[in-house]
Amino acid sequence: MPTENALLLKVEGLGKHFGGVRALEEYNLTLRDGELMGLIGPNGAGKTTVFNLITGVIRPTKGHVFFRGKDITHSRPDQNAALGMARTFQNIRLFKQLSVIDNVKVGVHMHHGTGLWATALNLPNLRRSEQAIEERALEILSAFGLMDYKEELAENLPYGDQRKVELGRALATAPRLLLLDEPAAGMNPQETGEIIRLISRIRQEYDLTILLVEHNMKVIMGACESIQVIDRGEVLCLGTPEEIQHDPRVIEAYLGKPKGEGHA
Repeated sequence: MPTENALLLKVEGLGKHFGGVRALEEYNLTLRDGELMGLIGPNGAGKTTVFNLITGVIRPTKGHVFFRGKDITHSRPDQNAALGMARTFQNIRLFKQLSVIDNVKVGVHMHHGTGLWATALNLPNLRRSEQAIEERALEILSAFGLMDYKEELAENLPYGDQRKVELGRALATAPRLLLLDEPAAGMNPQETGEIIRLISRIRQEYDLTILLVEHNMKVIMGACESIQVIDRGEVLCLGTPEEIQHDPRVIEAYLGKPKGEGHA
């Protein structure tokens, strides 16, 4: 088991009730620095609720979330982002009428932006900030192979490249923890292979910890070191991809019957 000091994210007894519906119950999770964990489960299992609770989009009914040793259970998404947490969404949420580079600059601005007076008075630190933002955005576009599209409107890019821009914008916030919500959704097999390699590469190059929700089992099995399975708002099991693949509880949750059980 990881020591307390090694933990980046710790979730304890998290629950979320919407009226009489229990979307999540007694949910626990630990993520160590540098870990890449997958989160899977049938439709309606509670995966999006987990992401929304961790990032502060919604507040839990009970339980606690700790990030970098700080209790963030009731923190806002912008406060969590400032601490080093970034997220992508299942449905792409780019600023489609902005250029690709400007989309990435939005993320960089969190750490390099200047205040109101520096902007209004065009002070030297404003110009230095703008240069730093430009350089950082170009660095990310180069790493993602998007330099040829930098001045293109985001809405004009192929779908797979729009996904890369969204991932690049999240990375531009300089996160310690990156939460990816179905990054391969809507991609063809070639694009899926590219996104697996990209996730693995940026994890190493940018020293990231990643929590990944994905329905595409090729992505989960190809990218993750460990996988947590939830069903009906509760944790079913946690293990390596090999262990999860052969766990009868997982097979039953997805297929409705244990592996090897005959038809009635």
